[in-house]
Amino acid sequence: MKIKKYILYTIVLIAVIVTLGMTEFLIKAYYNPREKNFYLSTKGCLVYDLAESDYEIIEVEVVGENLDYLLNNKNDVIQGNILVNGLSIFSQKEVYYDSKSSFDYDNGFFYSEFYDNSIYTSIEIGNKESICKIIAASKSWDMLVCGIVIDENVDDKVKQVIKKDALLVIPADNLIKAKELIDEATSNSTHMDDWLKERGFIKE
Repeated sequence: MKIKKYILYTIVLIAVIVTLGMTEFLIKAYYNPREKNFYLSTKGCLVYDLAESDYEIIEVEVVGENLDYLLNNKNDVIQGNILVNGLSIFSQKEVYYDSKSSFDYDNGFFYSEFYDNSIYTSIEIGNKESICKIIAASKSWDMLVCGIVIDENVDDKVKQVIKKDALLVIPADNLIKAKELIDEATSNSTHMDDWLKERGFIKE
């Protein structure tokens, strides 16, 4: 009899510990997203005119993170920074990152949420310092398309790298790949598609 009681108490104790552990896990998962850092040094394609095949290939760096809510109580998030020749396209600041760097908010960044469980997102960037005025991104970071606008607010150091309005497409080491990613962006974002058509980057 005592053995049965001992076994019963042990089972109850284990059940309580498991329940408390699960409760703590669910509370943490509810309020704290899973963070996944991302870093990529690669080639990007600056497309000045698709119809005229006017483009150039440049070196770019991408650093950022995904915020994933395991319980789907909030929209997942992508945020990060993009550097061209060491200059942030969101702040025009000179920045140094490497594969061990973590994303920070001090040197320019974009932030966008994924709605309706989509793996694509796009958002317009409103701050004056950003030469990237709109960005479309995939959750896996294998498609980034930025609408670049060069105006009187742009630093001369940036103008030496990007000479006029363009699409910055990442990762892309040739025009064919860039066109594929632009098609992917516009197919999954009417926002991006409308923005590019309004500014003549792509034709109706």
